[in-house]
Amino acid sequence: MRQSLTLLLLPALAAGGLVSSAMGALKAQGDTPVVTIACCGAGRSAPPVVSEALGAKSDVSVVEAPTPLAVLDVAGASDTDGTSALAAADVLALEVRFLDLVEQSAHGLGQLQPMLQRSVRLRDLRPSPKLLLLTITDFDGSAASKADVTAFVKAQLDELVASLALPADASLSSADLLQLQCFFLPSKTSAPDGYEQGLESLRNALTSSSDSGYLIKGSLSAPASSVVSCIGAAAERSPSAAGTASPAEVHAAYQCGLLAETAAREFQKGASALRKAADASLLSDFGEQASSLVDEAVERFDADSAAFKGSAPVAAARAALAEQLQRALYGPFRKQLASLQRLTLSKLRAKVTAAKPAADIEVTMKSLLDEATASFDAQAKLLLPAGVRWTYTYERASLVETMEETATAHVQQLQVQGLYISKKGSRIPVDFSAHWLLPHPFGRDSRYDPITSSDEPAYKPQAAPMKLRATEGYKPRSKLTDPDVHEFDPKAMVFTDKMMQ
Repeated sequence: MRQSLTLLLLPALAAGGLVSSAMGALKAQGDTPVVTIACCGAGRSAPPVVSEALGAKSDVSVVEAPTPLAVLDVAGASDTDGTSALAAADVLALEVRFLDLVEQSAHGLGQLQPMLQRSVRLRDLRPSPKLLLLTITDFDGSAASKADVTAFVKAQLDELVASLALPADASLSSADLLQLQCFFLPSKTSAPDGYEQGLESLRNALTSSSDSGYLIKGSLSAPASSVVSCIGAAAERSPSAAGTASPAEVHAAYQCGLLAETAAREFQKGASALRKAADASLLSDFGEQASSLVDEAVERFDADSAAFKGSAPVAAARAALAEQLQRALYGPFRKQLASLQRLTLSKLRAKVTAAKPAADIEVTMKSLLDEATASFDAQAKLLLPAGVRWTYTYERASLVETMEETATAHVQQLQVQGLYISKKGSRIPVDFSAHWLLPHPFGRDSRYDPITSSDEPAYKPQAAPMKLRATEGYKPRSKLTDPDVHEFDPKAMVFTDKMMQ
């Protein structure tokens, strides 16, 4: 808690000349093509996820790969060094927590706005679009799908680029500046195996030479000497570093950090009790209790920091404290929403099961659905603490879909049992038939069919003429025998009475 508050309150010290360190490391590579990765963003783990996946141990590291990777950690660098590194980088690696992303907090995608605003003026040094490697840590797949999160990020990037102050003659879209690629990693503490698998997938995507290494392409690399020249030119054109804070402001920031830490410890006592109660059952006044805990901690901080009232770090410390406390309550809030979903669905199923078959059963089901949805909305609003940007849109949509499926299944069961016939979408039955009377289906009866003038003769006019005597192939049986005659000629046959015996 104290470390994250200090990151929000105190300006980071310059990283011992990030530009000079990067130029020295890249000069050793000569003209070898390299891919420059700038790890940016506050409110992340230390070291960055990309550095952890690649095994980078310092702010400037060159990682061996088919195309060497120059990893620059610009989170702790000065504005001048950070802007120079971003302008020369091929890949911007931004790490955000899932809650910061969906809540659009100061540690979400909003971190890109000032960095892009400073580096877009130096776009002529590297005009090609940069790859935005967005690593989303502590990802909860039950809250939203990866596709929905990616679509949400693209929409946010479009809004962010549209808000940039561009030159009058420049018209740039988000696609002209950035090519998005998201990586999702679960919580390192609650899902260590999934986290390690995510790191392995990220490492393969950055270092593999096969088709699976789709992130590193030829267009994303440049000779190391060219990168050195680009960093040098960007350093000369980058704005000068802002003036350092006064000793009084530094002291006030330090004291405010201590006071915020004290208020946070007191808050944790009440928050622990609230978490236990939230795990046990559904609390109808969860939002009110959570708001009271946050307000009490902030009021304690206001009372303790009254001596520094009017100093710039006080307002920043107060806002950072409220954000940290609200974030600590987001987990119990999600569990309360899940309990409310189960309770609402259980009540609906009991009412649906008790509904008897009737002619208006579908109207009854719709009424039950509307009643359950309205009850969920009313109770979900009571779970929201005051002043937060949390939503329950996903939970509501999932619950409504499940309840509709339950009601539809009940109606279909009644239809299968023959207890209900739906009138929805039905048509009036129309029977159309055509009849044809065939007077003689099996032919005419000759008894009732006299010969008329229209009848045709039933003989064959092409019949062959009758032969009067046989000329061939005929051998009559005769008792005449002639050993010298092999064939008997019927023309020479003489008929006698003996021939007929």
